[in-house]
Amino acid sequence: MARNPALASPSSMVGQAGGLLASNLFNMSADLSYSYSNFSGHGQGVQYGSIKASAAAPSAGIAATQSRSMLLLSLFLCGIAMLMIRYPDCAIGCERRTDLKGPRGLPLLGNLFWALKNRDPLGYQVYAQKKYGYGNTHTLPGLGRLIDISRPDWIEHVQKTQFSDYVKGPSFHDQMKDVLGDGIFTSDGERWKMQRKVASRIFSVSSFKHIITRTIREDCALLEKILYDHADKGDTFNMQELFFRFTLSSFVKIAFSQDTGSLSKPDQPDEFGEAFNYAQKVLDMRFVQPWWKLSEKYNETGRKMRECRKIIDNFTDEIVENRRSQAAAKAAGRLPASDGGENDGRKDLLDLFMAHRMSDGSGLSNKQLKDTILNLLIAGRDTTAEALSWMTWHILTKPSLYRTIQDEIDTLSDGGATNHEIDYDGFDRLHLQKLSAFYETLRLHPSIPKNIRRAVNDDVLPNGGPRIRKGDIVLYSDWAMARNPDIWGKDACEFRPDRWIDSESNGDHAGEATESIRKVSQFKAHFFNGGPRLCLGQKLATFEVTQVINSIFGKFDLELVDLGGKKSTGRDKVPEYLNSLTHPMKRPLMVRVKRRGASAPTA
Repeated sequence: MARNPALASPSSMVGQAGGLLASNLFNMSADLSYSYSNFSGHGQGVQYGSIKASAAAPSAGIAATQSRSMLLLSLFLCGIAMLMIRYPDCAIGCERRTDLKGPRGLPLLGNLFWALKNRDPLGYQVYAQKKYGYGNTHTLPGLGRLIDISRPDWIEHVQKTQFSDYVKGPSFHDQMKDVLGDGIFTSDGERWKMQRKVASRIFSVSSFKHIITRTIREDCALLEKILYDHADKGDTFNMQELFFRFTLSSFVKIAFSQDTGSLSKPDQPDEFGEAFNYAQKVLDMRFVQPWWKLSEKYNETGRKMRECRKIIDNFTDEIVENRRSQAAAKAAGRLPASDGGENDGRKDLLDLFMAHRMSDGSGLSNKQLKDTILNLLIAGRDTTAEALSWMTWHILTKPSLYRTIQDEIDTLSDGGATNHEIDYDGFDRLHLQKLSAFYETLRLHPSIPKNIRRAVNDDVLPNGGPRIRKGDIVLYSDWAMARNPDIWGKDACEFRPDRWIDSESNGDHAGEATESIRKVSQFKAHFFNGGPRLCLGQKLATFEVTQVINSIFGKFDLELVDLGGKKSTGRDKVPEYLNSLTHPMKRPLMVRVKRRGASAPTA
């Protein structure tokens, strides 16, 4: 039976195409040689003034030009055919890997079309791991081969054991630099080490006791006034937006000693926040758009991105220029060197970076300071606000959790006292219900749900893992790990805060148990990253979330009014998320609040 050519495999069709092109190229070359010899004969006629030969010369020149064009076209098509034979199912430039499983790609393009049409990339990573197993692979033009390493032991190998062999890389930096520049989020090597070393100095115990806790309490008071206003009006509002305003205000005060007005002036538009959110969404999209540099020059995304960058630049310019002016005024004696109060001698994060000196004795430029500000804002503003939003949604949709949280607040505040401030010392031993709900929120809704590293050397992942070639990208997804029953058990997809609580019997009091937060490996509970890049602000975020939840649910009763849109996937039954560098809700978290009991706003 003759084989139907329509059913031929892609590789066989590519081979046939290559053979036909080669055959056509040979025939065309022969025709070109024949045309050239005839043209040479006509040339003799021209030399002797033959009118007939002179008339034929232009047409012969046109024929030669057409033949050369056909030759170049044939060579080009032949080259494409050979490349398609070389890369029949993966992106151009990628080595074929029969030892790795994954969806079959197209010649030269690999899995590009899949990446462009995929509306649920995090959900897909869960699906791909189930279908193709650990170490599944995809290829994309411009990025190369991606290998999924979403397992605790493999992540530990990449982020700790072989830390120096895996970097963010130049491609990552190139996609981010127009917004995040050379900051800690995009940097490797010595540049990253310097920024981390300087930034770590702000998170000392002394800073927590004298600066961080006071700032968070002050902003909680502002937050409460806004909520009292909404309670009196009986209106609905977007809680996620309010959380973003809160974390922006508190972090800028802690790190840069400035008031953005995002809480103190709640009616003013959050122009910076909206621009920063949009920019992060575009930065994330660039990973699957190898032509983004060209397209953003002409399309609406690029136009809006340039507008957002101006807003972001103006925001950071104002912070840096204000601090430069203050430093100059103090040096000239126009301002006192200290305020004489409890902030006397205090250095915030911007002070520390401005005081840093490079090996040649020079300080950081304004551009470097601005890069530092924006990179730290991702960690200080976005991740904590998003965690608060997801945690609030879970509390409001789970009545038993709601009661548990409020019962703990009432117990720790002596029966509903109006002052719901918590102390830094020992808060992680007392507020177990809030902390366990927070960790479970981060497990299922990690603030950085996916990330990548590029290999700078050949390597082999442990415990039967795949070979990693120099230039390969390893992809890990905390979102996928959280939903993996091999890692978190059969109930991995369920929201269960009690999985974070350990109970030990108390030997002194029979029948009583002492509870504490369960210790879990940082590479299993990977939501604060791991290894040398472990999150510097882990303690800050944990304290901040505990204090905010304690204040809000201690003084108000909240009701979820609307989240809009559909759920993200049938597997999770959670609200849609926005594809971005971080993990915000896609829809507004619309709520209504009421005063709880007899509590009243403070003066």
